Parts: sequence; structure tokens; C-alpha cells
Amino acid sequence: MGIKARPFCYRVAPKSESIVVVGAGPSVTDNIGAAAEYARENKSIVLCANYYERAIDYDYIVYVDVKKYKETIPTLPESKIIAHRGIPLSDRVLKKHKIWRIALNIKKKHLYVSRGVRFPSDGKFPYCSLGNAGFTSALMSAYFKPKKVLLVGFDGPIFKKDGSPKSIAKDDGRFHNFVNLGRAARKVKHFRSRLIPFLKSKGIVVQAFSNDNLWGINRREAQIEDIG
Repeated sequence: MGIKARPFCYRVAPKSESIVVVGAGPSVTDNIGAAAEYARENKSIVLCANYYERAIDYDYIVYVDVKKYKETIPTLPESKIIAHRGIPLSDRVLKKHKIWRIALNIKKKHLYVSRGVRFPSDGKFPYCSLGNAGFTSALMSAYFKPKKVLLVGFDGPIFKKDGSPKSIAKDDGRFHNFVNLGRAARKVKHFRSRLIPFLKSKGIVVQAFSNDNLWGINRREAQIEDIG
């Protein structure tokens, strides 16, 4: 049985004007150096999704996937971890790392089939699952009450206007091909129509590198700030 950990929420998260969210897309390879420099210059808090990136000084790892957690936890340096409630926590892990749980209300529906994104004052996500680790980390960035959030490695598949796949990022050891394109299409819609607008509704400027595919969304329409 996993050990209980405190929920991560507004009261726990330190305030920071700048957040960097590192996903697992292939553009991370090209941009991680610039992202690390950006984080140093802006004194950013860095969230890594489902793995730890050695080329950047990260502050938190957000684990959503049990398999990725089990693959990386044996060699993970002492870290601050925010884990989905499905991640098993042992005494050994709890003693070595500082751990919080993602606060979920499991009585509600799945995030991708919801009608919108809500972030109640109690800090709990009103969904049974947050699915994609990158999206989860981006959503959780709001806890820190930042002025800007830089998304790194949010490549994803790219879709044409008719909904068919234009291209799919290939597996480079960290990034998965999308077999279930219907599910991926729902994620694209969620990212474009719900997650980005949610962050902007909090007064957050969303930024990205120009070579990050950002799941194929229209950067101009989404008002994503290009940092080069």
C-alpha cells in the first residue's frame, strides 16, 4: 500500500513570476540549453513531466505515468516530486524525496471529455484523471501564480483541418508514436481550446520556442509568444 503524501496546492506552491514546463517531445533536444539559460535569467521554477532532464536544473518532477515513474525512480537524485494518486509510493522513496500528490476529485469525469477547465479555490482538479503529463504540468503551473509560462517539448502530433494526421512525432527514446489518433485529436482540441485559454485567463503569458510544434495549434490564434 502506498504511503500518503500531502496534496500539492496553492498553499504549498511558492510564488514565482516565471515557470518552465519541460515535456518529452523531440524538440527538447534542440531547446534544452536555451531553456536552461532562460530559467537562470528569469529565476524560473522548472517542472519536468514524467522524467528528469539532466541538462536543466529542475525544481519538481510531475509523475502521471506509473511505467515512467518505475523506470526513473531507482536512479533519481533527491528531488521534489508531485505524483498522480495512482503512483505507488514506498517508504524508501518517501524518505529519499519530498513528495506531494496531485489533488484530484475522482468523482468527476475525465479531463479530455469535460466541457472546460476549472481550477477551484481549494486547489483540487475536478477530474478523475489528467492524462498527458505535459498538460498536467502546464495546468499545475497556475498554482505558482506566474506571469509567464514557457512550454518546452510540447510537440505532439499535427493534424490537418479535416482532422486527419499531417505528421506524427517519431519515437526517439522519450517520445511515443500515437496509435490512437482519435484520442490524440481530443488532446489537441483540449490543448488549443481549453488549456491555453485557461492559462491566459489567469493573466499568464504562454511562451514557446519557434521549432516546438505545440501539437499543431495555430500559434497566432492561440497568442503564444515566440521566444526564438
